Amino acid sequence: MRQKLWNGLPAMNFALGASALTFQVFVLYPWHIRLDHDFEIMKSQVQHEFQRELDILRATLSTGASVTPPDSKITTR
Repeated sequence: MRQKLWNGLPAMNFALGASALTFQVFVLYPWHIRLDHDFEIMKSQVQHEFQRELDILRATLSTGASVTPPDSKITTR
């Protein structure tokens, strides 16, 4: 009985490794590609928002008005 277990161990190891590789290739890799794509979209949206805020700040400073945007939660006394 013990000898059969030892003889079957390499096959069980191969089956476990093959199933792990299959999971990585067909589940994790496509998920990684999707996350990378979504991250790039989010990064461009954040960059666009920062650029918009910078443009507002530059326009505000060029007119000499208050630097605090009207929708800010910062209160001045």
